Amino acid sequence: MKKIVLVLSLALTSALIYASDSEKSTEKNMNTCVLSGHIIDKSNGESLTGVTVKLEGTDQVAFTDFNGDFSFENLKPGQYTVETNLVSYKQAELKVNASVSKTDELNISLETVTEK
Repeated sequence: MKKIVLVLSLALTSALIYASDSEKSTEKNMNTCVLSGHIIDKSNGESLTGVTVKLEGTDQVAFTDFNGDFSFENLKPGQYTVETNLVSYKQAELKVNASVSKTDELNISLETVTEK
């Protein structure tokens, strides 16, 4: 009987701890933002792969995938400067406000160094 009570107590304690952690995780996600975007070549509209995308003043860095997409998750709400860098393309900077209420989607067109 004592073993059953002990096992049930441990199971209940584990369930309460798990529920508390899930609640904290959900609360944390409710107070964070997602900033994502798509980067293309300005002259031909093709998606650019391997673009380094950095949030100035933070250690956050992302790279565009094969579709030219990037994403930053779990950001604090506020203003960020997005910097892009890819060999043979002009560097771009864009200021954006990240807010909890929506996912901010950026569309960025990069010019090659030789374009005017």
